[in-house]
Amino acid sequence: MVGITGASGAIYAAGFLAVLREMGCSIHICLTDNGAKVLKYECGYSPEDFSEYGKLYDNQDLFSGPSSGTYPLDAMVIIPCSTTALGKISIGIADTLINRVAGVMLKERKPLLLVPREMPYSLPHLESMVRLTQAGAVILPASPGFYTHPQTISDLVSQVISKVLDQLHISSPLSNRWEDGGIRFQMD
Repeated sequence: MVGITGASGAIYAAGFLAVLREMGCSIHICLTDNGAKVLKYECGYSPEDFSEYGKLYDNQDLFSGPSSGTYPLDAMVIIPCSTTALGKISIGIADTLINRVAGVMLKERKPLLLVPREMPYSLPHLESMVRLTQAGAVILPASPGFYTHPQTISDLVSQVISKVLDQLHISSPLSNRWEDGGIRFQMD
C-alpha cells in the first residue's frame, strides 16, 4: 500500500509509483485530501492519473479490505508522510484508511516505511518518530545523499526512492552504490 499525505514532496510519491509500476508490482494507493492537493500543485497530477498503476482507495473508507489485518498486503510506504499523519499513527489514531493500514502493519509486524519531508523537526515530531521506530516502523526522511554526484532533481528523487526500495528488499538500479571508498572529491 502506498499512502500519500499532504506533505511537500509529492514528486517522491509520483516517482515511487512509476518505479513500482515499471517493476510490475501490485500497487494499492490511498491519498489524503491534502495529499491530492499537493500532488496536483507540485506535480500536476490528480489521483485518477494513477488509477492505471493500481487500485485507488478512498481515505475515508474504513470498510475497505486493507483496513483488516487479514487483507494480503506485504508492506506500506507513506511517501511523503506529513507530520500530522506521523503523529496520529504514533499514538494509534486510526481515523482514516492510511492511518488504519499503518496501524495494521504495526500490529501484524509487517514493514511500515514513513518518508517525512519536513524540516526542522520539533520535539513532538521526533518523539513520534521514536515511538514509531520502537513499534517497528522505519523512518526514512527524504534526505538524498550527494556522494552520487546528482545532476538533476530526478537524480535526487531516485536516490530516496532507491533507499525505500532497499528497505523493502526490492532490487533496483536507480541509484549508484557506495563501493570501495566511493568517489573522492574536495569541497571548496
